[in-house]
Amino acid sequence: MRSYLSWNSILSDIQEMKLTLDNLQGNQVRQFAEQAGSGLNRMISECYRWLLCPAQTLTPSQAPGNLTWEIFALNGHDKSMISKIEEKLIAEQVLIKQWAPIHLNALLNTWFWKEGRKDIGMLTVWKSMCDYLYMPRLASAAVFQQAISQGVQSGDYFSYADGQEGQTYKGLKLGLPVNAVIDPSALIVHLEAAKAALSQKTAEQEQGADKSTEEKDPQPGDKDKQSRTGDSTGGKSTDTSKKRFFGTVELDPHTGRMDYDQIHQEIISLLTTKPGHVVTLRLDIEARAPEGFDENLQRAVRENSNALKFDDAEFE
Repeated sequence: MRSYLSWNSILSDIQEMKLTLDNLQGNQVRQFAEQAGSGLNRMISECYRWLLCPAQTLTPSQAPGNLTWEIFALNGHDKSMISKIEEKLIAEQVLIKQWAPIHLNALLNTWFWKEGRKDIGMLTVWKSMCDYLYMPRLASAAVFQQAISQGVQSGDYFSYADGQEGQTYKGLKLGLPVNAVIDPSALIVHLEAAKAALSQKTAEQEQGADKSTEEKDPQPGDKDKQSRTGDSTGGKSTDTSKKRFFGTVELDPHTGRMDYDQIHQEIISLLTTKPGHVVTLRLDIEARAPEGFDENLQRAVRENSNALKFDDAEFE
């Protein structure tokens, strides 16, 4: 340590022009400083080479057992301490960077699908995995979100919903790509409950379609009436095909994301199915504060608006 500090002090004086040396002497100083640094890193690696990780296993009755410590030896002198720790944890499967949805499904079956429960909050599951040692340790929330997305898209494990209003799941997805979000409203839905909800929704839609068809069925005399109407108009076509659609809806500022997902799925996706359709979306935001917006909030909103390329964003 003393040698490292000494050579780095000389090297610092050279760089700050406090000490004048010729090129040969300067190169020697840099060489000795590098050798001292390498030796110091090697000494630290040899001294601090044991990694202690808390662990907790389950008893045969699936109850949490006693807290224990797992000890791992760190090897290698050519890497940083953080890199060695991360590689060791991944190699020993203490830290998980890729997680298959089948393992998440097993976790849900063991700890969360109890007493007839049909859904569980994404945030609840993620916090539990962060708090309890007997649950898998994921490297980041992105690993958890990826497992959710893969499991939902496969259609074999569980479903995902943006939220719930009463007994209705909003933005329920099964067997489809999904962008899973960890927030208080997002839910992981049991597979059977999701299938039942989707089946009920499909039945209601089919019933509504049948009712609409019955209302549009031609009635006796309609043909003659249509013929007379055509004659009265001089044989001109009565086609009233619409060429423009516009719609306005007010969204709740707290649950607007769920509402928008439903609008996109049931309205926008229909309008964009056929080639040649041009769909333009605009978002209008209006906020009022009786006591006025503070300067910090105004600055943050303006910066975010510029970053998101708003055409117009002003306070007044």
